Amino acid sequence: MRMVGWTDPQLRKVTLLDLQLSLDAWQVTQCIGEMNDGEQVMVHVPFGSLPRYGLRREIVKLAKRDGVYAKGLGILDAIH
Repeated sequence: MRMVGWTDPQLRKVTLLDLQLSLDAWQVTQCIGEMNDGEQVMVHVPFGSLPRYGLRREIVKLAKRDGVYAKGLGILDAIH
């Protein structure tokens, strides 16, 4: 499976953002998405960990910084 960045314009949606809770933060274990042509890809996100509280807010903040529409990309609904 190839890897693309979350800013890739051909990335249609994130289908899985797998997180594991450590002592004080969520660790990203994998992020999978789907391209416009239906290809499944690994998605490189610009964070390896997120705060234990306010993780959705942090994702939106980082997405805005990178010019990514987090809700439209589906990353908030893909958290597992």
